Amino acid sequence: VLLDQGVTVLWLTAGLFHQFADDLLPAFRGLRYLMVGGDVLDPAVIARVLRDGAPQHLLNGYGPTEATTFSTTHEITAVGEGSIPIGTPIGNSRCYVLDARQQLLPVGAVGELYIAGDGVALGYLGQPELTAERFLPDPFNGGTMYRSGDLVSWQADGTLRY
Repeated sequence: VLLDQGVTVLWLTAGLFHQFADDLLPAFRGLRYLMVGGDVLDPAVIARVLRDGAPQHLLNGYGPTEATTFSTTHEITAVGEGSIPIGTPIGNSRCYVLDARQQLLPVGAVGELYIAGDGVALGYLGQPELTAERFLPDPFNGGTMYRSGDLVSWQADGTLRY
């Protein structure tokens, strides 16, 4: 169907991408954009797609539902050591890597990812305790930030690594 209909942009969850990558390699070659995300990407599968079925642009999209699906993106052009970067914040989003006292951490230090900006939800409907635990005032820019629970670090090139 992807080939027959001339699809040029496709978004897949990481699970579907991993499951069908080999079967879809011919279709991937015809895509302008292939966006994958929703979970950690397998570097071996990514390397195979880049080698044998690369779309024009392969993007890793990261973001919890509480921050409107994608909060960061990273264009994958090669597979290096470790995990695939989750990238940099999208427009109108901010990301902070904070320690247990909610202080900013330097490049390379592992901490919890907090997401702020226009896409962050107001909280959980009918769950004030959980809302208070996860949605906090943004002390750096005002507004609200979401405490993701995910551990990340800033890389020297300005990207986040999960």
